[in-house]
Amino acid sequence: MRVSTLLAFGFVSLSLGVAGCSAGSNPDDTFGAQSGGGGPGSGTGGAGQNGTGGLLLDPGGSTGFGGLAGRDDPDAGTNGNCGVTQKPEEIIQYAPVAIYIMLDRSGSMITGFPEGSAQSWGNSTNAINSFLTDPLSQNMDVGLAFFPTAPDNGFTCGDGSGSGANCGAPVVEIAPVPQNLGPIGNAMSGNQPNPLNLTPTECGLIGMITHCEQWQQQTGEQCVAILVTDGNPTLCSGDTGVLSKIVADGLAQGVKTYVLGLPGSNASVLDPIAQAGGSNSTIDVSGGVQAFVAALNSIRGQVSVGTALPCQWKIPPPPSGQTFDKEKVNVSYTPKGGTSQDFGYVAEADCARATNAWYFDDVNDPKQVLVCPTTCDMLKSNSGAAVSVSFGCRRKPATLK
Repeated sequence: MRVSTLLAFGFVSLSLGVAGCSAGSNPDDTFGAQSGGGGPGSGTGGAGQNGTGGLLLDPGGSTGFGGLAGRDDPDAGTNGNCGVTQKPEEIIQYAPVAIYIMLDRSGSMITGFPEGSAQSWGNSTNAINSFLTDPLSQNMDVGLAFFPTAPDNGFTCGDGSGSGANCGAPVVEIAPVPQNLGPIGNAMSGNQPNPLNLTPTECGLIGMITHCEQWQQQTGEQCVAILVTDGNPTLCSGDTGVLSKIVADGLAQGVKTYVLGLPGSNASVLDPIAQAGGSNSTIDVSGGVQAFVAALNSIRGQVSVGTALPCQWKIPPPPSGQTFDKEKVNVSYTPKGGTSQDFGYVAEADCARATNAWYFDDVNDPKQVLVCPTTCDMLKSNSGAAVSVSFGCRRKPATLK
């Protein structure tokens, strides 16, 4: 089961490993560079050729490898393990959020008749694809459904009338974005609206809310509903009170509804639905692909980002007998299920010119390590990722644009 809350705060104990960073010598007692004595694990002396050593202050550890295993560094000898690794004392993990998109498949989406734009289906396809390929979306779950349904153009109204088709049945079931990118693109290109299709908004809302509620019950994951439409209801109920009650009941079960209005949509009909669903008003995406993408990005930010995490970590005091060397600090990042990668150091003023970089709070007397704003955004969007701050190995610079 995936994490069920929007934000999960996990606190972990400080894990320090001290090892030799000099090639078998001890010219100075800088933080992480001192040759290590024996530790609770299998630590030996200073790190020379393939050296290990030092003191491991990790209750779960059994071997005395210091710092970041396998880091090659000129100060550590060949393949020498070096440094002190600090697991941040506060790790923020973003729980996955499911987004269920209910997309209008009426004829006006490709004809522009009697209202709207003939480009609405193509623009929706391009916008959704752009959103799904955005790195900040990669740790979300997304599903897609149509009203009327595809390929049968069916619908079922709240009173049971209609063809018997369930608008909540996903064309692409909710799943992680990397897994669903291709299927959603194929569903959009392979199920263009029939020009004669009408707009059973009630069917779309019932199906959208019902499936989100079922998803939450089955997985424990928050589900956010997004209705995308270009016109007024022309099948089933068009009563705004009836339509609003559907999403209000969903909100009471934890399903928030956003409404996106394409060209031809009527805010006087859609705003009450958005308000009842907890999102205040319709988001106008009549401006084309960029407006649609901006709306999806805004929703993503509202449902998956909202924390006081400053993306910074305190520099711990050095072990007894050693001094801190600001030239020997490194930050690494490991995505969930991925391999570790280093962030480069940069002056704070140059953050905008660097990709995945960090800096000191005070370059002359550093007390904290901070990541640059764009790097912070990336970290916040990744569930299950880990960050390590290590001391004792030569600092790696960031590449500037």
